[in-house]
Amino acid sequence: MDAYRFLLPVQVDVAAQRERLGKEVMRQKAEIAKAHSGLATPSFVQHTPAAIVAQVRGWLAQFAASLTKVQEQVARLAPT
Repeated sequence: MDAYRFLLPVQVDVAAQRERLGKEVMRQKAEIAKAHSGLATPSFVQHTPAAIVAQVRGWLAQFAASLTKVQEQVARLAPT
């Protein structure tokens, strides 16, 4: 069977995409702040099982990586 490719023009609503990505940036920053606040509290780190503290540190790294990707997407959008 022959393979065919069709290239269709895609219209992107830049303003809507920018708004959606802006909300995602704010959500990621809030999650990072929440993780930082827990890890910055000595009693949390001392009294919480090490596995949970490691899990929160892992989440922090994931949120930071995700935030970087979303910010890169925002930068690639055409200027308004």
